[in-house]
Amino acid sequence: KFLGTIGSIKKKSIAGRRSAPMYATWQDASEAAKKLGICNGKEYRRGAYKKDSKLHSSPFLKYPDFPGWDMFLGKK
Repeated sequence: KFLGTIGSIKKKSIAGRRSAPMYATWQDASEAAKKLGICNGKEYRRGAYKKDSKLHSSPFLKYPDFPGWDMFLGKK
């Protein structure tokens, strides 16, 4: 799947996923993850986040103020 070209370089999506803007805050991403019923960080990292193209694969890297998995997934 090609997303377009930059000069003569073609930009390809990673793993065939369409590029979509990520959630702006960890709070928005958290709400989306909770709605998907993701229970823990292990489940999230195993690919449950892929059900929503706006969820980042590594929210702890994307959001500098990431509070930890328990708070992110509503366990605290």
